Amino acid sequence: MTQMHTLHSIEQFLLPFATWSGVALAAAALWLAFAIPILVKRLTAGKLPPKTSTLVDLPLPILGPLLNLLVYLDDTKKRDHEAPWDSVIEKKRDLADIMRIPFFMTTTLAMVNTDGVRIGLTCKVDGKKVYEPVRALLMEMPVSLVLGLGDAAAGVVQRTAKLMVDIWDGTLAVPIDLPGSALNTAKKARRDLLPIIKDIIAERRASGCKDKSDMLSEMIKQGQLTDEEIQDQVLNVMLAGYETTAALMLFAMHILPSYPEVFAKLREEQAGIEGPLDYAKLESMTYMQKFIKEMLRHHSPALSFYRELTDTFQVGGFTVPRGYMFQYHIPAVQRNTVPDPDKIIPERFDDPACPLNQPYGLTPFGGGEYLCLGERFARMETCVFVRTLIQCYNWKHAIQNPRVWYNPVFFKFTDDLPLIFSKV
Repeated sequence: MTQMHTLHSIEQFLLPFATWSGVALAAAALWLAFAIPILVKRLTAGKLPPKTSTLVDLPLPILGPLLNLLVYLDDTKKRDHEAPWDSVIEKKRDLADIMRIPFFMTTTLAMVNTDGVRIGLTCKVDGKKVYEPVRALLMEMPVSLVLGLGDAAAGVVQRTAKLMVDIWDGTLAVPIDLPGSALNTAKKARRDLLPIIKDIIAERRASGCKDKSDMLSEMIKQGQLTDEEIQDQVLNVMLAGYETTAALMLFAMHILPSYPEVFAKLREEQAGIEGPLDYAKLESMTYMQKFIKEMLRHHSPALSFYRELTDTFQVGGFTVPRGYMFQYHIPAVQRNTVPDPDKIIPERFDDPACPLNQPYGLTPFGGGEYLCLGERFARMETCVFVRTLIQCYNWKHAIQNPRVWYNPVFFKFTDDLPLIFSKV
């Protein structure tokens, strides 16, 4: 009896190990199932780049303006995405033209200026966490701008913004479509959002877009897109400028307390710019523009993307075979060509010989036919936002070394970036 009890105890002790061993074996088998086809593909694709493992599908890092040029030239379809983006690129260029129309710039300037003040007002409390307020405002603003919804439709704006946040949170979530999961919530949010946008489009068409100067009305006036295509473009614009622009603004709020000399120069420049902002005054902010470029160089809000080659090509002494996946990591590329890459030095853009000032030397928004549609919008938004804050407030970190979480595409502050604000 004692012997049986002892055996039972040993069995109970070993059971968890056996379970975990089974899990480990299953994981190893799953890895091999993926690794073996990749290995065969690599060995049969042609000459492999040196110092690259053939056992795992690691992307090939190539750094510098040469890679930027290869990635972004319009005629390099052989280095294209597998996804069928080309079919919509011409329509997206029309959309980019809309985003450069003067009314869009003027409306954006007024709205961003107001939102900058609102951010400061919401952050009066010592140690206020600014991550969520910035995200919330930066979703409401593109909703209002794109759909042309004013204060009278505040409820619709907030409802739409909430659904857009749910959609965004599901785009980078673990792809598990179960009730309550981020992906499932995102799919439901999209189903709920499309009828709202569809109703707004119908109302706008019925009224002939009278007295409306917003992006949605301009797309309707052009008459080149179906309602379904307009819905997709609206979702695309509102989503694309959300987390990325918020990350850039938050990084500015994070970095400026550590560079008081940069803060002082920015404030001095803004003191010489009086009256309501217009586009000409925005362009005159030379130090602000250099600061934003330096932020984009140091910490691009979109960190990286991947491409699979559809043809073999030569670059930097490498023969990169057809079918090869390479990773384009934007901050790594931008830091590779300058001294003191970890420091914020806006003055580095004063040197015409700086590699960053060369064609394709600084490409945080992409380039060629893949240039971000909202590049000007994002720069302007960030410029006015930072201007408003530094005119009204001083701030410092409430904790030392705020933690940053990175995924392959974006970054965020895991502590929600608590800051202590004081009025100027």
